[in-house]
Amino acid sequence: MNKSAIMEKAVAIANEQGLENVTIANLSRAFSVKPPSLYKHIENINAIMEDLAVLCMQELIHIIQSECFGLSGDRAIVQFCHSSRSFALRNPGLYQAMHIYQGKEYRELAVSLIDMISKMLAPYNIEKNKIIHVIRHLRALLHGFTDLEIKNGFAMQEKISDSFSLAVSGFVYQLHYYGHKGVKNEKPYKT
Repeated sequence: MNKSAIMEKAVAIANEQGLENVTIANLSRAFSVKPPSLYKHIENINAIMEDLAVLCMQELIHIIQSECFGLSGDRAIVQFCHSSRSFALRNPGLYQAMHIYQGKEYRELAVSLIDMISKMLAPYNIEKNKIIHVIRHLRALLHGFTDLEIKNGFAMQEKISDSFSLAVSGFVYQLHYYGHKGVKNEKPYKT
């Protein structure tokens, strides 16, 4: 038993049983040891949770580097969206940790991820002061859709993947609008 093995077990528990089941008691049970034995390798349960969030962020960065590298514009954004969704659906507990536990290392990785996404958005010529808003829009789309899907929030018979593709297409359409029209003081719709 070492920290790496503990983290591997924590990921498995989070994804198979839910993040709330990643506890010292469950981890020690998984290794057939008493809880104090874990503290030789880990600081506490919060440290494990923060490490899970970091691991998730590292995976999202890896997705961009491995699956989106060499793509640009619409193809890069669409690939990132679909790959991120697939990752989250395969790793629901890990994905949940990313939205709860955000320590220093996580925040540093988040800056790198934002920079990478900004580079993917470069072909759209979006004004610099609007990039963060567009990235937040993308994050809300991905998280909102994926979170609902993980929690079985889509009960109708229509294919969820078709709904997701439509949502991503709408986002890409808006990127062209932001880039070409500038969206200065105009509002694309009435609020």
